[in-house]
Amino acid sequence: MEWDILILMLERRNLVAHQGTASIKFMNFDGLLPYKLLYSITRLLNGKFAERPPLEEFSIEAIGSQLWNPQISGCRRCICSFRVCDHPVRTLSDPDSLGDDRNRNLGLLWSYPTPSEHTAPNPPLSAYLTEWVKEKRTRRLKFMEMSKAARRRVLRSVVWGSEITGRYIVNRYSMDGAYFAE
Repeated sequence: MEWDILILMLERRNLVAHQGTASIKFMNFDGLLPYKLLYSITRLLNGKFAERPPLEEFSIEAIGSQLWNPQISGCRRCICSFRVCDHPVRTLSDPDSLGDDRNRNLGLLWSYPTPSEHTAPNPPLSAYLTEWVKEKRTRRLKFMEMSKAARRRVLRSVVWGSEITGRYIVNRYSMDGAYFAE
């Protein structure tokens, strides 16, 4: 999941909401979200801007640096959602024991097109965000390079057996009852 792009899209949606754009009422996720994602997404669905960590912390590069680090425990689902998980990581001393891996992780190819850099957003993006969006493809390619370099020596379970699974709905009321000094 490219959390940085999701958060950027929700922030932009709030900027143009007054121009007749319908608001997003809820979102479905395959697992529980940690606080740093849940708070930001809930506030944005509520039409408010939340202080959030920099987009770099939500990027696919941040996920890749943890996903392919053999020193960090956790299943893929937890790491990709920035959650803590103590599922052990397997490392291979003989990467050739996996055989041919040309067809592994085909989902990493992201064959869908990225938006044209020539499309002018309205209202315009800041210089920082313009550069961030332009670099999306580069971040994806870097993730794929990390993946190729590490996947033959680091093995992670997709989902840990004791993981609570199911569809989780996040809406503007998902943080009701929680008090935050603002």
